[in-house]
Amino acid sequence: MEKKKDSDSRAEEVLIRAMEELASDNSKVDSGRREKLVPSRILLSESVDRAVDQALKKVNADFTAGKVGRTQLVNWSLELFFNRMTNEEIQEVRLAHFDEIAYLENLLKMAKATGSLPKELEALVPPSAKAAKPTPPTSRHT
Repeated sequence: MEKKKDSDSRAEEVLIRAMEELASDNSKVDSGRREKLVPSRILLSESVDRAVDQALKKVNADFTAGKVGRTQLVNWSLELFFNRMTNEEIQEVRLAHFDEIAYLENLLKMAKATGSLPKELEALVPPSAKAAKPTPPTSRHT
């Protein structure tokens, strides 16, 4: 549960940072740009939903040349984030969603495909099982 809370707070921080960049970096905004919207459904955690609301209020405060909508803000933020995503952030996302069972299943698939155990799985084989492997018979030519 604590890992989920940390992940949500990190996501909230990233979203707020991106939204603040939107408010401060008007040179990157092309007001004439209209892209086709594709219907897509995602669910937001409660903390991210609150972050979007907070950012929307910040972006629209004292903005007299229009009004930024929720969809526009989220699209802009995600595009900005994905265009600037670092390898470190990719690793953070992967770590936040690491699934031990899926990892072990993929190691097993790799072992079956190659015919040999990856070193991660070799450590699980007890020494007695390794010693119990039958040795091939040798031919006796005298």
